[in-house]
Amino acid sequence: MIGDEVGKYYLAVLSSPASNFRWCYLYLNQTKDVFLDAHVKFFEMIQGVYREVVYDNMKNVVTKFIGRTEKLLNEDLIKMAMYYGFSINITNCFSGNEKGHIEGSVNVLRNKIFGLKFRFDSFEDAIPYLNADLIKLNAESHIELEKTFFSLTVLNLNLSVFESLP
Repeated sequence: MIGDEVGKYYLAVLSSPASNFRWCYLYLNQTKDVFLDAHVKFFEMIQGVYREVVYDNMKNVVTKFIGRTEKLLNEDLIKMAMYYGFSINITNCFSGNEKGHIEGSVNVLRNKIFGLKFRFDSFEDAIPYLNADLIKLNAESHIELEKTFFSLTVLNLNLSVFESLP
């Protein structure tokens, strides 16, 4: 809600399954310009670029399907990938398991960030709120990842000790 009006707003979401890092930005629409802008904002925020970006088969990525597996990619996406130096990987159309983290991330971000606070005086007021909560969520994910890594390391050490016993 902005002021007293209920509106429809869109989250551009990028996520990294290996680190459980999630990023999003709030937009008023889902145009190709928004799609490209989200990438620029994301790359600026991480101060770098992933070697490979995996996409779902959305309209801003795939211009045309040629048969069951062949796809004609969006020309602007190809230009952006060449400029930033990342390769494009598109999920298979009939493999929902390939996009679980990103789809789950949309729900996590929407629910955890805007679940309790969803009223803002202006659209512009929602952006700093979103950014602050993203920092908190990613910090929590990082701590959980470290705990998991620590637990696995301890488990491996314990197994090694156990295996060396007579």
